[in-house]
Amino acid sequence: MNEENSYAWRNMGAYYLKINEFEKALSCFEKAEKINPATEMINF
Repeated sequence: MNEENSYAWRNMGAYYLKINEFEKALSCFEKAEKINPATEMINF
């Protein structure tokens, strides 16, 4: 995975969310936002 790709982090966060790994999901979403604040996030 390209660690500078905010969309990759967002997608990984979505995966963790789906399997109920909430802390890992949040960490991924935070990394995505840090890399690119304009990255569209998943709305709940």
